[in-house]
Amino acid sequence: MNPREIALSVLNRFEKTGVYPERSLNSYFHKEYLPFKDKRLAKELVCGTIRWKKKLDYIINHFVMKKRFKTDVRNILRLGVYQIIFLDRIPDYATVNESVKLVRERRMKNFINGVLRNIVSQKEKLPLPELENSVGSISTYYSFPEWLIEKWLARFGYKDTVELCESSNSKPELSIKVNTFKTTPKRLKQSLKAGGIEVEDGRYLSESLVIKPAIPLYEMELFKEGEFFIQDESATLVALILCPKPEETVVDLCSCPGGKVTHIAELMQNLGTIISVDKNRMRFKELAENVERLGIKIIYPVVSDGRYFSFKHADRVLIDVPCSGLGTLRKRPDLKWNITKKGIEELSDIQYAMLQNVASQIKIGGVIVYSTCTIEFDENEYIVEKFLKNHKNFVLDDISKYIPEEVTEGNYVKTFPHIHGIDGSFAARLIKVR
Repeated sequence: MNPREIALSVLNRFEKTGVYPERSLNSYFHKEYLPFKDKRLAKELVCGTIRWKKKLDYIINHFVMKKRFKTDVRNILRLGVYQIIFLDRIPDYATVNESVKLVRERRMKNFINGVLRNIVSQKEKLPLPELENSVGSISTYYSFPEWLIEKWLARFGYKDTVELCESSNSKPELSIKVNTFKTTPKRLKQSLKAGGIEVEDGRYLSESLVIKPAIPLYEMELFKEGEFFIQDESATLVALILCPKPEETVVDLCSCPGGKVTHIAELMQNLGTIISVDKNRMRFKELAENVERLGIKIIYPVVSDGRYFSFKHADRVLIDVPCSGLGTLRKRPDLKWNITKKGIEELSDIQYAMLQNVASQIKIGGVIVYSTCTIEFDENEYIVEKFLKNHKNFVLDDISKYIPEEVTEGNYVKTFPHIHGIDGSFAARLIKVR
């Protein structure tokens, strides 16, 4: 299969089932031999088409009388329009020809050909939506669901909502965290540059680097040797505010695939005990691979649901709760179409239940870090404030001594892609005082 065929298949599956597109892509990449540039194109086509789905449909609907198509026909048109508008390196005639090749029904080939050629001919004066201060306008212009734009406008106002949409639609940098068990930031930078990799320092932490790889990361010897982990800079903040010490006992709920838990082990100098909890048994395979590659010795996996997991004598607990992930839309544009208001409410119930479960078990003086990769109040401040109101034996700790103040607001970690240039995230440090 070529990149466009794979992209179409992944988009069709996403449209019908909502399954994580990257998982579908990776299954094809394992089955089909594709050069790196073709894999990159397939991923670009999938992520870009999903990211701009609503805007693409707005344009398509101006050129066709019939508004409803079979899923594959709609996705062929979306793929074609995405390439015509957003991918300058692909000639328009090639886009049209390749799009027609994707059509199975002979009678639809002329239809696809005609629509896309018409769009190409009017490329410089396409009927694009005007950007105005209204839910519908912003929703279509930036391709977001209306309920989410309404939520953001009420909370952030017009200017920040527009900037947040722009940033969330941008292509993310690739960040890695240095494994200080095996190397140093300086040494890894030198090794990467010697291998022809563009590398820059992270924005806030010396252990984070931003790279532009010329080959897949998993093929790099430095990756195989465990000198780094692929992790957004926002995620590295969590272990730092947990601030674990050697010889302690730490519980990490929802720990797979292992970015935060291996960082915790690194800070503990591979001394002590980390109980790594996740309810999805299949995800422990990836955790085990990362633990082996990074040289971690103190992680003990347990299959359990964090709402009900019981433990004794933990010094610190990380609750990296399941969340909407709306701070990671640069990497996961599919989330904005899959998550709903009701979905956030259901997640909030799970998040609070996990925090409540841990509260009754952690020892006096123990530390809980509650973290998410979302920017939604209902999953962040609301949960912590509700918890503190109902648990007077806990206090919110000052986190400024653990991380740069640029990524804090009050006593919370709060990052936003349009402000900080990294994924949106939230974290709070709670101490049990009695």
